[in-house]
Amino acid sequence: MIQEEEDFLRALNRFHKLGPAFHMTGTSRGKMILMGTVVRLSEISPDGKVRVSDLVSTLQMPAPGVSRLLKGLEEEALVVRTIDPSDRRNTLVSLTDSGCAETERGRAWINQTVDAITEGMGVEKIQTLTTLLNELYDQINRVCLNPEEKKETE
Repeated sequence: MIQEEEDFLRALNRFHKLGPAFHMTGTSRGKMILMGTVVRLSEISPDGKVRVSDLVSTLQMPAPGVSRLLKGLEEEALVVRTIDPSDRRNTLVSLTDSGCAETERGRAWINQTVDAITEGMGVEKIQTLTTLLNELYDQINRVCLNPEEKKETE
């Protein structure tokens, strides 16, 4: 392995060590993402409630995984699940007042963190990094997740 490859892998590995730093409010990252998605989808819903099936398709997660996260959020009184009165086959989700407050704390933490990082690195470097990270994602997707595409380009 050449030095550049070792340096690259070492740099990527450093991000794993940051994991605990991203538990911003005491609520797990997965739960925060789910609650943020409930907020976004509820803004376009006529009654402000979100179908579980819409969460599954938006998050591109298996239904059992979404259900597990919702169960945890429900136990913490951050969301409420109800049966859709217009179609009893569907379950609707909405944030409680506590869920709204937790989501707002998470959103504020993200904004403060991004602002501080942007201030430290500068806007131009952040834009370059964003472009490079998107390119890296596309390459990893091509090489690791779509091996048939990799063969076509060789």
